[in-house]
Amino acid sequence: MTPFVLAIDIGTTSTKALAVLSNGEVLGSHQSFYPTTYPKPGYAEQNPLQILEAVKEVVNDVLSHITETYTLNGICFSSAMHSLMAVAIDGKPLSPLIIWADTRSKVQAAHLRNTDLGRLLHDQTGTAIHPMSPLCKLLWWKEHEPDQFHLTHKFISIKEFVIHHLCGAFLIDHSLASATGLFNRHFNLV
Repeated sequence: MTPFVLAIDIGTTSTKALAVLSNGEVLGSHQSFYPTTYPKPGYAEQNPLQILEAVKEVVNDVLSHITETYTLNGICFSSAMHSLMAVAIDGKPLSPLIIWADTRSKVQAAHLRNTDLGRLLHDQTGTAIHPMSPLCKLLWWKEHEPDQFHLTHKFISIKEFVIHHLCGAFLIDHSLASATGLFNRHFNLV
């Protein structure tokens, strides 16, 4: 049996899946679109459950076209960075997904950016102090939605949300962690 890899990209406007052989040949692909809403100036939100359904749709569609002569050898995910949402202990959404284009935390970012702490965080994380950063979104959440902030089990990205629902664990990879503004890039993992 010939091995293939299933590649899933959770993007800003759609989710795409490809079944790919080691030589780059594409066995199948599918794309599913979803909207972004802008409920207030500076806000950019998506429904995480719609995105989860889009992931399931593209995976099921691609796999339904793969014949028995092929075997799944691996799955990989990529996603748009800098998204953030609140979830309960069971992984259910407590908020919409705040995407990278959301600038509601511009006041928090501006305040933190020019402080000693802001400069230290930028040095340690390599992530600019910017409204798109999950760190700044967390500061906004704590200030503007304190009840929800304190009731939230975890604040996670869309990729973590999808992986939790598919695998049953809250996991984050280095690429997403490095973009949060919360990951110390000088930490030695050896």
